[in-house]
Amino acid sequence: HDMGRKPLANITSSFSAREIFANTELHMDAIKVIGFDYDFTLASYTNEVQRFIYSSARDVLVDEKLYPAELSAIEYDKTFAIRGLTFD
Repeated sequence: HDMGRKPLANITSSFSAREIFANTELHMDAIKVIGFDYDFTLASYTNEVQRFIYSSARDVLVDEKLYPAELSAIEYDKTFAIRGLTFD
């Protein structure tokens, strides 16, 4: 759905080059964690993406952080409360 968003061409033309910052010195080989903008300000997420994020985070907690294995049986529930920012 639209949600009142402007087309990308209109958005980018409303900024000057002095207002946009790009970090071109980012070395991905040094990155250990990549966050999602999960507060719905930049994107709307489908149930499939939310299910993927949930199960990926759950699996890391169980497999790598040694959370109880029983958590693996808990599936994503789209009716459960969602609070915007999960991690960023």
